[in-house]
Amino acid sequence: MTTGVTSGYKYRAFISYSHRDDEWSSWLLRALENYRIPDHIRKKHPSAPLEKRLGRFFRDRDELPATGHMTDHIFEAIADSEFMIVICSPEAAQSKLVNREIAEFKRLRGESNILCLIVAGVPFAENPEEECFPEALRLKFTTSGQRSGLAVEGLAADAREDGDGKRQALFKLVAGMLGIGLNDLVRRENQGRHRRITAFAAAASLGFAAMGALAFEASRARDDAEQALKLANLKSAEARKTMEELEGLTVFIMSAVYDELLTAGSLSVLERTSSKIVDQLNGIGFENMSMKRRAELIASYLRLGQVLERQGESTRARQYFDTAAVWAKDLFEQYPNDATAIGRYQTALFFTGYLSQRQGDYLAAERDFTERLRLTRIGLETKPSSVDVHRVLGKDNWEEEVADSEANLCYLQYIPLGKPEEALKNCKSSVALRRLVVENLPDVKEHWVNLGSSYFHLANTYLALGRNVEAKEAFLNRFTIYANILEREPQNYRIIRRAAMTKQRLAQIEDLQGNTEKAIEMLEESKRQFDILTAQDPANVMWLADSADVYRNYAAVLMKTPDLTRAGHILAIADDQIMRAISSDMSRANRRLSAHRTRLLKAQLADKHGDADVASALLREAAAHFEGEDTSYLSVPGALEHASELYLFKGNMLMRAGDEAGARTAWQHVVNLYETATATKTPVFRQSVARAYTMLGETGQAEAVIARKNVAR
Repeated sequence: MTTGVTSGYKYRAFISYSHRDDEWSSWLLRALENYRIPDHIRKKHPSAPLEKRLGRFFRDRDELPATGHMTDHIFEAIADSEFMIVICSPEAAQSKLVNREIAEFKRLRGESNILCLIVAGVPFAENPEEECFPEALRLKFTTSGQRSGLAVEGLAADAREDGDGKRQALFKLVAGMLGIGLNDLVRRENQGRHRRITAFAAAASLGFAAMGALAFEASRARDDAEQALKLANLKSAEARKTMEELEGLTVFIMSAVYDELLTAGSLSVLERTSSKIVDQLNGIGFENMSMKRRAELIASYLRLGQVLERQGESTRARQYFDTAAVWAKDLFEQYPNDATAIGRYQTALFFTGYLSQRQGDYLAAERDFTERLRLTRIGLETKPSSVDVHRVLGKDNWEEEVADSEANLCYLQYIPLGKPEEALKNCKSSVALRRLVVENLPDVKEHWVNLGSSYFHLANTYLALGRNVEAKEAFLNRFTIYANILEREPQNYRIIRRAAMTKQRLAQIEDLQGNTEKAIEMLEESKRQFDILTAQDPANVMWLADSADVYRNYAAVLMKTPDLTRAGHILAIADDQIMRAISSDMSRANRRLSAHRTRLLKAQLADKHGDADVASALLREAAAHFEGEDTSYLSVPGALEHASELYLFKGNMLMRAGDEAGARTAWQHVVNLYETATATKTPVFRQSVARAYTMLGETGQAEAVIARKNVAR
């Protein structure tokens, strides 16, 4: 049997759109993924037999930065797509990203496989502000990407009510992708609807006939009729019970079983299990579901997206998260005072915000996390009820939800948004609320795990403010929680990872305090734990990237000792692991930073070995990769520290090579970073800036920077 995507492409279509048309793109993605190809067309199609679904669709909601840079995963998705669907509007026409995506698709595939969905504006309008077709859509391109005159208007569907309408527009797009006539598709769809109506009518007729027969029999033998009625009621009750059991099984699999598989590190099993549940629920149709089932489908989408994200498939994860968020928002707007609806929507906002945060889109993450905090505070203040709150939400504990929302905001504020004092306030509140929760429910392991997460964010905020003693105390509190859990559950891989990461951070503080041997000892322990994790599940890209981070930290500390050979061995492993991780998913900003830091360490290690030529070549490579990032990348936690170290090292090498002017330019770049940075200026960054000022002969400025060490910005 053929797959849903023809001709060997990974995606049936790439959906290109402006972020202002996000609701339209969400609707389109959901409609296309849920569309079922009529049986007659599947069997009679030239490429028959087709699968029931159209296949996968790529949708990326990130807008193009000012530089017009397109990420590698967008290039790859365009190359892996059979069609491109452009959501056309005046905003799309002005979008740099949309125009570049169209131009790239035309360069690879030509004009014929582009489909258009008009949602606003006018095609080929006299007024440029009303134009809905992007320039790249209106122009032809050669295979080398050069413009070559006007393009012919292709298939355009108009989803507006005064146009084709959503349903007819969807049919137009489907017909275009299947290569069949619209009339044939619509006729088959209508025939299908007629068959369903006829079947319903026939069933109703049979029902009426049965009722008539029962009435007739009742007149002859009332006792028999009463027995039949009892039997019918019994069967109905059994059917309801079976349905409730199935619903209960779905919730059980997506909660308890999911958590057990996550603990065991079985991502492949998790994906298969989640996919089956999603397919089962999708078969019902969202519009046909009860509120209870809608909540279950939303949860299943979020769980599946989480698994895909852990495997490095952020693009697919984004599609599931976004779809779930749209559904959850609809559910909340329909039931604004229901705990289930509030719970589902705030959870969906967590996952969309979480992924935006991981990808470095901090403003989008802040928007989602702020809205989530508002919703959870509504829950905490009003304690809304729900007929199914304990089964669907999992707990009636709004203190926990508020604490989690505060912790998420704390992460954004402590470095990326440059608001460490606000972060500290949110983190302290999060810790206090979660301490209250564990005091009330001390036997619930998950609440202790969550308290550990709040301590983690609190500790990082203290580090950003230069309060290392308090940071160390918070990290130790976190580690103690995980150590206690591991005493009872030594094979809990989820907790092993968190404990190992905490050891890594404690080692960082020891290193800052000059305790190199202690730092090495702790990093060795953390490394061993990650060796266990990566051996347990090599497909877990998250574990692989975390392991690379530990190995890189370990190499950096070893480079302060005479054991440069071991440092080189450890660094080589870090390099291999992080390259494998980002080759799977380049969207994670912190993983790219780990790769940038690894490249710089390789140059610094070559310099320590006295090989200036190799060090210079590696430094050029490290600088080229880092400078390829957008300027907003400097808000990623650790990016300012890395940039300042990179240019300090570059200046020192240039000075040794006799290029004083080049050296001063490099050091001045560090100063410029300090003067323009919007992210929090940590003590480590300030120390680098002070060294740059010193190298420039401005000792007064250097002293002023150090004197401001307790002022984050």
